[in-house]
Order: sequence, then C-alpha cells, then structure tokens
Amino acid sequence: MKNIYKLLFLVLTTGFVFAQSPPSTNLLFHLRADDNVTADPEGLTVSSWESLVGSYSASQGDVSKQPLLLTAANGINNHQAIRFDGVDDYLILPTPSAIGFAPNQNYDIYVVARSSSANIQFLIAGGTEVHEIHLNGPGARYISKSYNGITYVSDNGASGDFTNGVAHIFAGRTTANGSYMRVDGIDGAKQLQTLYAQDNTNLRLGCRNGDSYYLAGEIAEVLIYAAGGGGNGESMTLENRTNLETYLATRYNITSGSLPVELTTFTANATENGVILNWQTATEVNNYGFEIE
Repeated sequence: MKNIYKLLFLVLTTGFVFAQSPPSTNLLFHLRADDNVTADPEGLTVSSWESLVGSYSASQGDVSKQPLLLTAANGINNHQAIRFDGVDDYLILPTPSAIGFAPNQNYDIYVVARSSSANIQFLIAGGTEVHEIHLNGPGARYISKSYNGITYVSDNGASGDFTNGVAHIFAGRTTANGSYMRVDGIDGAKQLQTLYAQDNTNLRLGCRNGDSYYLAGEIAEVLIYAAGGGGNGESMTLENRTNLETYLATRYNITSGSLPVELTTFTANATENGVILNWQTATEVNNYGFEIE
C-alpha cells in the first residue's frame, strides 16, 4: 500500500538535509578511502591508510600483499575505494585495546564494501572467531567471540545476497547480552551472549587471521564506535545509528532500511507562513521519518 503524507512547517526557510559526515560521539576509528591513503604513485598499491580520528592506521609493508587504491571513477558511487584481490591482499590494524573498544564495552564495527565473488571472504577479523565479519556461507555473518568451545554467531541473509556486485553497509554490533549482524540498516537474528571477547589480536582488513578467506572486492569506509555515552550503555544512540547509516547510504548510493523513507514523489511549496512538503512512499516499510532543518 502506498502512503501519502502532507506536513506544514511554520518556518521561513527549510531544506531536506542529509548528514555530510558521520556522528562523532564515541567514534574511535574511521577509515575513508577518499582521505589519508598512502599509495604508490604509479601502481597505486596501498601501504598505509590512516584513521581520520585518533593516531591509528591500517598498513601493509609487503608490497606483494598491498591492495590497490581505486580512483573515484572506478570506486563506489564516485568515491575512491580500496580493492583487495582475493588472493593475498590485506591490511593490518591496531589491536582492539589500542583502539579502545575491547574488552567489556559495547561496540559497533561498520564496513562499506562491495564484492561479486561467491567465495567465503572476510571483511574484518581479529583473532580466530573474534570480531569477524564475513560474506557468504550465510549472506553475511558476524562472529563476536568464541568461548569454552562455543562460537557466538549472528547471521543475516542467504549466501550470495550481499555479493551481488553492489555496495552494502555491513555492521557487527556487540552488547553485553547479544550481538547482531546488521546489513543495510537491518539487524539479523540476535545472538545471545553474556560475556565480551577478551581477545586482543591485531585486526585485519581483507582476510581472516591466519591469512585465509581473502576478500575479492572493495572497501570504501570503516568505522568503529564504542560505549561511552550512548543510550543505555550502547555505543550509539538510535538517532546516531540512523544518522550514520543515512550518511553512508546517501554517500555510496545504497538502499538502506535506515534511510528515512523511499520516496516516489516529493514536492515543496512555499506558503505565506511556511513550507508545505508532500511526499509519497513506495511501500509502508522503513517509514521512520526524517529531519527537516
């Protein structure tokens, strides 16, 4: 069923505004391929990718294992991206404790990535079966930890759902009582747990710890948030999570469940005392509302 909405805002001027940057509250680590990438000027192999917050970086000293920096024209929605070859490319990140999100904190790991490979492949990983986000098997899987022989797994979708050659927003969410594999603003089934991972192995982008399950695809942005002021001890408030996912979806042209609404029509008409906005949605799904400033 289609919905038709009509609102009157008693303001002199108005605009339909999407955030141009991610929320900064509790943001500990942020890689974006448009910024702070050190690449060979001829081959464009990436040796270092510096975080936009903190004094951290992702790096690879072995030239043969360095991924490639793609130009905006070849990247994701006219933004640069880092291409991993699916053979042996990967980048090494700091440990979780160095970044500041483990142990004993709620945290979110976000990765914007694209792949068309049917292979099982890892976007990010800590120690084996800790802080892992991988594609295929299920559509996407988040393994928050392994403890006493139990692996804590949250799945989202079926194999191939998210390796369809377009970009997606992948997020591993960890709280004190559960973890989630979130894709494009939609949580997978909650995985109950009562303990945080205690592992402090260096994180990796583009493969699993132990040099296996390499990513054949591109990563454009990585963000890690940890608790410190979010609602109810969460690393992000609902408002900030929605703002982040709206920013990423808009920047990379990704259809997301966190986008305010999918519009089929939108008009704005000035009146004597304000502006009348009319919009029509394609479905009743994801009608979360949006911010007018």
